[in-house]
Amino acid sequence: MSIIKNILLFLILSCKFINVSLYDKEFSFYDKSQRDIIDKACKEKNIIFCSLASAIEDIFTSVQKDELSLKKEDYYFNNISLQYSNVFPLDILCKNIEVTSSKPNSSLLDDGTGSEIILHNCSVLLEGHISYKTDYSFVDFGSFLSELKYKYFKFTYLQKKTLLLEYKNDVKKYNYNEKAPFFASETGSMIMQMDSLMESISNTYYQKIIEKTYPEYLNTLINTLSNFDKNFSYRKGPKLFDKEKDVTYIYYKEFKYDKYIYIKNKIFFPSMNVSFEYALNHNITFNEGYFVVKNFIFQEDVDLENIFDNNEIDSINKKADFDEHYPEYSKNIWITIINDFKNKFNIYRTSA
Repeated sequence: MSIIKNILLFLILSCKFINVSLYDKEFSFYDKSQRDIIDKACKEKNIIFCSLASAIEDIFTSVQKDELSLKKEDYYFNNISLQYSNVFPLDILCKNIEVTSSKPNSSLLDDGTGSEIILHNCSVLLEGHISYKTDYSFVDFGSFLSELKYKYFKFTYLQKKTLLLEYKNDVKKYNYNEKAPFFASETGSMIMQMDSLMESISNTYYQKIIEKTYPEYLNTLINTLSNFDKNFSYRKGPKLFDKEKDVTYIYYKEFKYDKYIYIKNKIFFPSMNVSFEYALNHNITFNEGYFVVKNFIFQEDVDLENIFDNNEIDSINKKADFDEHYPEYSKNIWITIINDFKNKFNIYRTSA
């Protein structure tokens, strides 16, 4: 026990030990070169890659809020138990990214099924608290960084379904500073305990990633779209014979989307075509139009805002009669309609 006491005294002088191979304080899930690969695949192969990349990023970053350590009360090796608690993943960094498509040439009929994004040589940075626990005392030595190592994560898009996930651990599936003084032991028991803890943490991390890919019933989206059928937007706007033109009535009548990615609590739409009826200045003459929303993320949590690409109005694929008849007012009318649509998509999630 004298060896252990000396170790404890030495550790009082320090609280953090770091030995990780990949870490950047200004963390970005995809680096620039990886983002360029994704953007190119989205434009040239299939638009599904944009949503697939966003879904993958959401899966990994959402796990950062989940604790990985297990509450264990095991005592072994001279009645001393090493504890690694309050362990959370900070970042995941992958050295390379690969995109593959089931069809070599893009096609309007290509639904994206079989499209894959593979993250190679990934390192997950972890932070937790290292401590000793004995029958008589508990000593916390502060923060300790470690990492999980993976050869690859492969995400495959399945038609109008969730993702298929495959992975492979690196040869050494975890890494930590074995030279830290509290691992000193005549029998090496502390390192053995740490290996066991890291094995458990690695399994827990993978299980949480898997849980994020499980879809739930599309009840919130179905109810939201149903509310669009029951409601319309009526705006005061200019009077019937005013020179200024603006939209005073909007009814969103149909939503078309041929593919989506559904993970836990979120649905990623690469593209959604929204057709609508409208009136300008309270004129009851029947008018129709449409616009296309790209890379739209529907969040089932009604406390969160849905996420839309911040495209300039001029760059959005859209068409309505007022483009031709009232070109000087067209841009402002489109801003009114599309902003109203985004607002209603948030409101109707909470409607009965």
